[in-house]
Amino acid sequence: MQFVLKDVDWSRAYWTRENIAQLHQGKWASLNVYVLQLSEKHAGQARANRFEDSFDPMHDFIRLNAKALPGSSHALYNEGKSLPHEIAHWLGLGAHSAGRSCVFNAGNVPAEKPAIEGGRISETCVEEEYENTTNNLLITVAPDNCSWQFTCEQVRLMREYWTKRVEADAKGDPGTAQTE
Repeated sequence: MQFVLKDVDWSRAYWTRENIAQLHQGKWASLNVYVLQLSEKHAGQARANRFEDSFDPMHDFIRLNAKALPGSSHALYNEGKSLPHEIAHWLGLGAHSAGRSCVFNAGNVPAEKPAIEGGRISETCVEEEYENTTNNLLITVAPDNCSWQFTCEQVRLMREYWTKRVEADAKGDPGTAQTE
């Protein structure tokens, strides 16, 4: 998957519904990334409309900590891997912290197992050429230097969700692309 940068806008406004509605561009298939000064605790956050009855810009964006950009000052998140992590959430993938199971899009983390068991990702994919470890960009919240891959099942689910986003944009009817 690739994204094309279509426009850049700048604002020093506070994070409010009105400002987001003004800055947000596009609908379902348009990824809007807002780079903000966030606390050291957060590298980013993704919100994704779940193909609800109506599109709401306040539920479809990525907030990225400026300190999590490549070469930044953040001690753990400074190699640029926070954005792919948040894009995975925007593309429908859910849970990633130890001890929690996935409720939405259950294929990304097995619902009957904890997300991580003994430092290994519970879900495995037979097509993988690498071992599913804590190097996964989504399931673990780890420093950038420890994360670099998604499982093939995660990639499949993200592509499927992306197709639904594109279809919803093309049809102009968000209710027709319901995710199950």
